[in-house]
Amino acid sequence: PKMKTLVSLFMPTDLRLRYLKALPLETKRELLTSAAELSHIGADELKSLEKSLKGKLKSEGAAEVIPLEFTLNKLVSALTPTEEVTLLNGMKGAAIDEFKMSTPTLAFVNEWPEKVLARLLATATTDEVVALARVRPDVSAKMLAVAPPMTAEMATEELAMPDNRSDKEKDQFLEHLTARLKNLVDIKEVILEDVFKAEASENTPGQGISNDDQSAA
Repeated sequence: PKMKTLVSLFMPTDLRLRYLKALPLETKRELLTSAAELSHIGADELKSLEKSLKGKLKSEGAAEVIPLEFTLNKLVSALTPTEEVTLLNGMKGAAIDEFKMSTPTLAFVNEWPEKVLARLLATATTDEVVALARVRPDVSAKMLAVAPPMTAEMATEELAMPDNRSDKEKDQFLEHLTARLKNLVDIKEVILEDVFKAEASENTPGQGISNDDQSAA
């Protein structure tokens, strides 16, 4: 997995997308886990790779290493929204913690304080809520509890029926919901660093929401 991850990082973007798309989910999970552990790699590990990779060598102290910047981000960007939301869930480690606090994603919605989730769902459509609940049933009850009453009622009715949405449709709705989250982060109404503070607790009012937004609420 480590070598596969490394090679995929230096692929052109289109090739990386095609490569990951062809892999089974478990292999994708292995690559993500490997990527989360890689910040650099020793030059000795690259002997079997092409000279084009060795040309990226930089000196760091006494040993030659290749810095693997944005390692996890590159692989995540090649996943579908559904894969991102499901495969990243439960992953641990320093790289994952940094990713959580720097990248707006729905993958860790189960770790959000209710006030942050409620803020996102305040403007979400029923289709977006249902799509996330379908791919992440573990957060379905939590979402319905904090969503606007009308949205929650309509989503509950739809979730009680057979799932007729295609994977492509779910991905589209998840993209829309992620875009809403990115907007809240961009305008600093949701502050990811606060959402995932180790010392934060569910009982902290407005945790992860800016002071201005709390006042408005």
